[in-house]
Amino acid sequence: MTYTLFSNFKRMIARIKEKDKSLFGYFILYTIAGAIYPFIGVFLPKVVISELIKDNPNFMRVVIIILIFFAAFATIGFLKHMIESYCYFRIANIRVDYFNDLGMKYYYADFKYMEDPAFLNEFQNTFRTLSNHHEGLEGCLHIIFTSGAAILSIIGYIVLVSNLSWIIFVYLIINVVVNYIVLKAIKKYEYKFKDERSDLNRKINYFRNVSHDFSYGKEIRLYNMENKILHKYDQEAKKLYKMTNKIQMKDYRMNLITFLVILIREGLVYGYLVYAFVIGKIKIDDFTMYLVAIVSLATAMNNIVNDLSSYVGYNQYVTDLYKFLDRNLISNENNLPIPYDYTYEIEFKNVSFKYPNTDRYILKNFNLKIKRGEKIAIVGVNGAGKTTLVKLLTRLYDIDEGEILINGINIKEFDKQEFYKLFSVVFQEFKMFAMNVKENIALDFENIDEEKVRESLNKVSLSKKIANLPYGLNTSVLKIMDPQGVEFSGGENQKFAIARALYKDAPIIILDEPTASLDALAEQEIYEEFNELVKDKTAIFISHRLASTKFCDRIVLINNSEIEECGTHEELIKNKKYYYEMFMTQAKYYNSNNTEDEMYERN
Repeated sequence: MTYTLFSNFKRMIARIKEKDKSLFGYFILYTIAGAIYPFIGVFLPKVVISELIKDNPNFMRVVIIILIFFAAFATIGFLKHMIESYCYFRIANIRVDYFNDLGMKYYYADFKYMEDPAFLNEFQNTFRTLSNHHEGLEGCLHIIFTSGAAILSIIGYIVLVSNLSWIIFVYLIINVVVNYIVLKAIKKYEYKFKDERSDLNRKINYFRNVSHDFSYGKEIRLYNMENKILHKYDQEAKKLYKMTNKIQMKDYRMNLITFLVILIREGLVYGYLVYAFVIGKIKIDDFTMYLVAIVSLATAMNNIVNDLSSYVGYNQYVTDLYKFLDRNLISNENNLPIPYDYTYEIEFKNVSFKYPNTDRYILKNFNLKIKRGEKIAIVGVNGAGKTTLVKLLTRLYDIDEGEILINGINIKEFDKQEFYKLFSVVFQEFKMFAMNVKENIALDFENIDEEKVRESLNKVSLSKKIANLPYGLNTSVLKIMDPQGVEFSGGENQKFAIARALYKDAPIIILDEPTASLDALAEQEIYEEFNELVKDKTAIFISHRLASTKFCDRIVLINNSEIEECGTHEELIKNKKYYYEMFMTQAKYYNSNNTEDEMYERN
């Protein structure tokens, strides 16, 4: 697909036609009013002076002429300004509508892009296209809207000035061409730094957010990181300042050429008009009219050149936007419907995977079959690939080799958004949203089943806590939107995560370190009710605490990208291999005074 000035123009016009056709009518009205408006100021001095230089000037007639001109000036000026102001916000709505497209593209993109700095820089460039009223896409739309009036005005000026001398017109054209070349060079030079600017802005925003985000407050204070963060922020800000200064210096040098050309133009124009008046070619009233017309023509031509160069510059960012929107960010998207079933069988067949831009395989020729309704635990040391398995199964990442099957069907065949509905997942890194309690559980704003919310909270022992809040289920969470918002502890947040999964009630349950932030008693309470929570659904439980996996039907120990041991807790203990060693090592931390046999009996 090509992205030219014309093709991008067609896409913008098509979006206006789709979203707000009335803008075309306002464009015609504005073009007519905007083309007439400047000529009132051109002809008024000539008409007035023509009356005044007569042998017997009629001052009343002069007053009437001035009043008529000013009435026309005020009426047409008001109409022009009113249309422009009214359409300004309608054009802004077209830009805002693109945010919906951009947001949908971003949030539906494969998860792998969320951890790719190159993609994040690309998104930053794209976001900049829609970031304000005066540049990027909306800048292009405003220029398109006002261009008709500007072009008609210039045509009128050209017809008028050509009656005096075509040489002046030719010189003005040369002047405009030089100005356009200079401005285009400036825009092109500025665009060359877009990736570097996006990268610096992303880093600066990160350090700015860290310094303002209260959730980092404890670490910043206890580890004396204030100066370190400010230093990193200052480093990146200085790089951005240095780059911006470099662009501005280029701008100043190039604009010096424009200034010299304008200086020469003004001298030649005024010189020629004085010469024409002295030799009697024009009268004083024509002198004033041509003077105003030539200055207005030069200004109008320079303005349209500025608009054209700006349009060309903004179009580069519009191209970034359209390329981003046209880019396929969803891998292997198919539309096979999810087969309805209460329980599902899961199989990893010869699965190999390494993260983008790395050479190390997290999993290599990995095979695992999980039966319908089976509760399976995945254990292993940090970095063994436990969480990666979850990301692959839920298609946050796609595998490099092999296949993952759900009830015998490759998961890549399913519609991804429908596929997500199969899973209730609790990750160790859990995020609360600045919404109220029930919205945080249902992850919805409408059609919330409050009774189901209460049941989910009750199952994780949070019902009393919520009942004692000022507004119960309607209490705001976090203080970002509501200064009266409630902050929950890490353990309570973890329970919220489990309650959220229970509310979704998906057929496959995945718990990735779900009790990492809970104390021992709270953890035991959750595990005692785990069978009731999961019921007879297929469930995958990931943990580094081996003592908490005993209730599972089967335990899979992953080491060095493959399954090293597999069986029930009792079987793996009896084997006295790697799982046994890990279990006993962890048990010592709970009670260092017990013998191994006593520890096993206790656990």
